Amino acid sequence: MAICIQFRRLEEVYPVASPTFVLTVRISKSTHATFHALAEESNESMTKILDCASELYKRQRFLEGLDADFAALQKNKAAWE
Repeated sequence: MAICIQFRRLEEVYPVASPTFVLTVRISKSTHATFHALAEESNESMTKILDCASELYKRQRFLEGLDADFAALQKNKAAWE
């Protein structure tokens, strides 16, 4: 997955009716290049790519935890049945 950081004027990113706040996240140059390539490739904004990546990571962590819980439960034959 690649992500692109797009630099725009604040007014373009956050319309007047929206809250005007900016968050800064520090990332490595290689991660920036990856995000940039993904954004260019998908024609999506950097924010959209980061949102999607964050959601996928959250789901992956949940499923890994669930898998570990099931594995522990299966080891306990009495609890499994």
